[in-house]
Amino acid sequence: MCALAAPFYYGRIAGAADEGGPNRAIHFFDAGRGWAAIAMKAVSLAGGNQGIETLITQILLHDYYLRVGDYAQAFLVSGLVARHFQLLQLSLEYDTDITCRTSRIKASEKETRRRVAWACYVLDALIECGIDQLRFISASNIQVQLPCSEELFARSIPTVTETLSVGQILPFLNEEPLQIDAAAANLDLRAYYIRAVVIRSKILRYVKHLQGEIPWEYTSQFAQLRSELQILENSIPEQYAMTPENTCLLKMAGRLNLYFGLHILLAQTYNDLYRVGVSRLVFPQTATKWIRDNAPAEFLHRCHHMCLTKAVDIASWLQELWRTDKESLVDLPYAVHVQICSSVLVTSLLSWAKLAPGPSGDRPGAASLLPHLSLDDYRSMLQSNIQILAYLKRYFKAELFYESVTQALKQFTHATANGAIGLNFTAHAAVAAVPQISQASEAPAQPGCLEYILNPLGTYPMARSQIMELHGATPGPVVPGADNTVLAPTTSEPLSWETELQLMMGSGYPTFMDEFSTQWDV
Repeated sequence: MCALAAPFYYGRIAGAADEGGPNRAIHFFDAGRGWAAIAMKAVSLAGGNQGIETLITQILLHDYYLRVGDYAQAFLVSGLVARHFQLLQLSLEYDTDITCRTSRIKASEKETRRRVAWACYVLDALIECGIDQLRFISASNIQVQLPCSEELFARSIPTVTETLSVGQILPFLNEEPLQIDAAAANLDLRAYYIRAVVIRSKILRYVKHLQGEIPWEYTSQFAQLRSELQILENSIPEQYAMTPENTCLLKMAGRLNLYFGLHILLAQTYNDLYRVGVSRLVFPQTATKWIRDNAPAEFLHRCHHMCLTKAVDIASWLQELWRTDKESLVDLPYAVHVQICSSVLVTSLLSWAKLAPGPSGDRPGAASLLPHLSLDDYRSMLQSNIQILAYLKRYFKAELFYESVTQALKQFTHATANGAIGLNFTAHAAVAAVPQISQASEAPAQPGCLEYILNPLGTYPMARSQIMELHGATPGPVVPGADNTVLAPTTSEPLSWETELQLMMGSGYPTFMDEFSTQWDV
């Protein structure tokens, strides 16, 4: 926790010291490295004491390593987390006494186990991205109810909530005098986020196995996944809907990160599904060629309209969160959201430019996808995304994401300048494809090469790139001009971890280190 908090503390000190505004040359994410080293050593020395606290520490370490750009270490720690999850059997409830009538542990302790279990699942799902080879934890094997509200958790009140399936509770509770409506009302905001992650994982797996799929048919898997996504979206209660009133209330509760994160994730999941009809939004490009060549014009229009609409929604919500509470943006998923938002926005416009009807075109549908928005509106969104990532990359390693959104704006500017897209988004010239950051080639070196079908900015591809560079192998494509080294927190020499500790601990540092050194032989 100290390692993850250190960049915020360091950032506030650096910002206060710079009266003329924050110095963008200073990076904060490397502060706290000493804390992380201590935590990792404590986990390694835990030995047989592999309790829930050790697992929580591993989860936080995984997040820390991603933030500092140590993707290989983060990937390895994710394996420890998955095996630890299995070792503690967190896929099942502690016991069947959900209401804690005779149980020897408190309701808050049981709820902690559930939240850790779901945290392990989300961590694993964000790595596997629809690839069975990378999946350790399956949502279908988790027989644990979803997290309850923060108030019930804080008060340690025994609570029954729904499971992953909407309207369902744990099977051994069927004989209890419980109401399904009450179980749904007890759900926390994070419960809907978990459900969104589960559906997104299904969609990513679907997009990577499109052979024989005809998505515009009513009986297709596409239609089934779309229905599941709509059911989840409609199940979100009013207190979590995206409204100015809820934004104000959840800001006071300190929950804007998860609140905006849920709605952005849902919008991005729609993009993940509908991108099958948009050129250059699925790796590799050839995966969706048959669909794009044979789909009805109405389906292609719907795919482009949905992708652009959701990208615009995401950009608008990111701008609102930027204005409301910047620090709530400092989380790794937001770097991904910003990058994908820019990529989908520009790619959808350019792809539609090839399909939009000319004066005598034979394709039905409006020439403009979103007539109420101008080119200046899109440009403003892309510029705002760059501004947000410029802020985020001071708190964690995000140079590749920043380079991606910068390239997206450059491509948009080039396309509008040469007439590739105009006010009506009609094709006036040959449209160049949006450059994909570190995209794998269209032909994998060997069958089964995972980098070939994964987003190159995902944890596994970047971890693979680091390992290949370390062992002198040919690394994957690197973004031109991007800095791929771990930057120090200042423009001078990095702080030693002892200095960082002294900064964080103040006058208590010597006493703490004496006690710690004796216990752990540091």
